Amino acid sequence: MNAAKHAVTGVSPYQAVYGVPCLFQLDMAYPVREQLDPFIMDTTDRIANIQAFIKYNIAENKRYSEALVNETRKPVTLKVGDKCLLFSPMRKANQTAKLTHFFTGPYEVLEQTSLVNF
Repeated sequence: MNAAKHAVTGVSPYQAVYGVPCLFQLDMAYPVREQLDPFIMDTTDRIANIQAFIKYNIAENKRYSEALVNETRKPVTLKVGDKCLLFSPMRKANQTAKLTHFFTGPYEVLEQTSLVNF
């Protein structure tokens, strides 16, 4: 069983699925008496709370990661008539990446159709 807390979600995968922390062998030696309706309702409430907590942590991590990426991002400043290289990461079969040229060109910018398409 995976009982380690995930860095992004803040809960273990076991707790995210079942709504309770992972029980180890020592905990299983003393079984809990089964309850019907209150237990099921409590468990579904806990699972809903944990899922909301996971969604919040994932959204926060996404915002944090986007902020880090946006700090180093530079806007594209090409104009009509500029020369540029085209990056194409495809390589031919039976050819090593060491000998592959990923940039082709130079190409001339003819028109700009949107902010990112040239």
